[in-house]
Amino acid sequence: MSRERSQGTGSVTVRALRLLDAFSPGRTSLTLSELAAHAGLPLTTTHRLAGDLAEWGALDRVNGRYQVGAKLRQIATNAPRGNLHRELFLPQLEVLAELTGHSALLAILEGTDLIYIEQAHGAETRFRPLVAQPPILAAAAGRVLAAFAPQDRRNDILSRPVPKLTPYTETSPEALRALLAKVRSDRYSVAERQVDVQHTVIATPVHGPFGDVVAAFTLIVPFSTPDYRALIALCMSASRTAARSLAPRFDETSPGAQGLPITDLLH
Repeated sequence: MSRERSQGTGSVTVRALRLLDAFSPGRTSLTLSELAAHAGLPLTTTHRLAGDLAEWGALDRVNGRYQVGAKLRQIATNAPRGNLHRELFLPQLEVLAELTGHSALLAILEGTDLIYIEQAHGAETRFRPLVAQPPILAAAAGRVLAAFAPQDRRNDILSRPVPKLTPYTETSPEALRALLAKVRSDRYSVAERQVDVQHTVIATPVHGPFGDVVAAFTLIVPFSTPDYRALIALCMSASRTAARSLAPRFDETSPGAQGLPITDLLH
């Protein structure tokens, strides 16, 4: 074990978790070679660990490719916050993807990390991320969640260096601080070619019953899209509708607690 640690591979547990971390929205089925590449592990190690994970039920092997297994998905449903958000917000996420034709993602903040917990795809595009977990301040959803986070957490996020993923990625701490202030004012974020050069990402906050931001709705659109205004409006409407769905959990007698369909909000 010590020899493996000195080679930077980590413990067996860490290496197994790195295999699981290779899966993300848009990357739900991987070959053994793809798993090894994403996890940064030798092929032989990946083969052994993937076999152990499949035997336990954390992975399923289908037609020579690996997917997250049913047993692991079942355990994940016990995470109350992510499960609640997925349950309540997925219908609006799917409607947003259907109305716009673009891929829509649901994101939350775990500590200072951006986590995508759900996705829906439209007819026009099916987004496959080039970066499994982009730096929080390079992603539109991350900017929204950081902008509305408590100040100490926001400062912690801003203290981290942002890698330059494309020639357009904003990395200046001063510019990013100003950008987050603008997001708080605008109540949406548009990130153009920040993670890859082909896409613009739109994100809007989902506010909880007590005013805090609990999640972000994200739309992935081609950079060539001529006008984002209608897409921003649709994303904001979806976020507001999703926020209404939280109200009954806290006050079932509250007037107007039930969320309205997104299509009703557009009239």
